[in-house]
Amino acid sequence: MHLPLFFSRLSHALSASVSALSLLSLSPMASAAIYKCIDAAGNATYSDHACTGAQELAPPPLPVVPAVKPARPVPPDSAKEKTEAAKSAMQTRNHERQQLRAEAAQKKACAKLALRRRWAEQDVQQASTLPLRPNDKKLENAQRKARRADEQYRLECGGN
Repeated sequence: MHLPLFFSRLSHALSASVSALSLLSLSPMASAAIYKCIDAAGNATYSDHACTGAQELAPPPLPVVPAVKPARPVPPDSAKEKTEAAKSAMQTRNHERQQLRAEAAQKKACAKLALRRRWAEQDVQQASTLPLRPNDKKLENAQRKARRADEQYRLECGGN
């Protein structure tokens, strides 16, 4: 026997078997009758074949189990909103940190300008105690320096 011929016959036999099995499985079980037979001793037997004096029974109805509702999935918008809320909160914190850093830098700059202003005022006081000489502009230069330090302090720090 040739090998291809063997497989061809085997394939045909298998397909015939599968067809026969599928036809048997298609016969609905719900349409099969159930018979209750009681013998002379009073014993009840149940069968799918009728016996003498058999009583045909209707099969009990199948229990109805309600469908289980799947857990409500989190809508994508909710997850997206949570992500956006977290991102917004992080941006707010970063903004607050930047403001605090800017305020600290401003205070430091104002402290330097106040110190420079105070030193310029001390230079004016010292220059005014010195005896004036002709063409000596130390007092005038010290006053100009003090005025400019005061203007810069008021401009950047807005204070007196």
